[in-house]
Amino acid sequence: GLAHRVREAQAELPEAASVFYIGHGMFGGAATVQDKAPLEARVDGVVLIAGFLRRAWRPGIARCQSLWRAQPTRRCPKGKGLPLCPGGYLPDGAHNCSALGSLAPVYAVPTLTIGGSLDGVVRIARIAEAWYTQHSSVDHAVAVVEGMNHRDMLTDVPEDVAFRDLASELGPGVARREVARLIVT
Repeated sequence: GLAHRVREAQAELPEAASVFYIGHGMFGGAATVQDKAPLEARVDGVVLIAGFLRRAWRPGIARCQSLWRAQPTRRCPKGKGLPLCPGGYLPDGAHNCSALGSLAPVYAVPTLTIGGSLDGVVRIARIAEAWYTQHSSVDHAVAVVEGMNHRDMLTDVPEDVAFRDLASELGPGVARREVARLIVT
C-alpha cells in the first residue's frame, strides 16, 4: 500500500534530505497526513493545504468542552433572581473558557497551514481559527492565499466540491505557484 511505498521512497533519500508530508483537504489528505506524520521517525514538517490541525490536537478545547456540560438548574440560589429562574440558573462564568490557558495545539511536528480566501469547502473562518490558536507558535504557521479556492489545487474535481466551492480569482496556475512559494520560504 501507500505506507510501504512511502517507506521505500524514504529509504532511497540521502540521510541529510528533509522529509515533509503534504495533504490537501480534510477528507483524507490533510486529515490523514496529520495523523500519520507524528508516528514516522523521519519527518521534518507537515503542510496542510486547504486543511488544518483538528481541534483534538488542542487540549484546552477538551477542557472547555467539559465546562459546557454544566446545565442550568431550575432552582435559583437564595437571593438571586425571582422565586423561580425562567430558563434555569447558571452561575456566572460557568462556561468561561478563558481561564483554561492556551488553546494552541500540542502537535509534535512543525506545520504550515495554507488556506484560500475563496475556499468554499474549508472556509476561511476555519483557517482564521487556526491562525488565532497558532499565531503565537513558531512551530505552527498559518498563511492565506488571497483569491484561491479549494479546486485550485485539484486536477480532478469531485462534483460535490465543485458545487460547494467559490469561484477562484487566481486560477490553478497562479494559486499553485503561490502555494509553492509559501512552502519553500
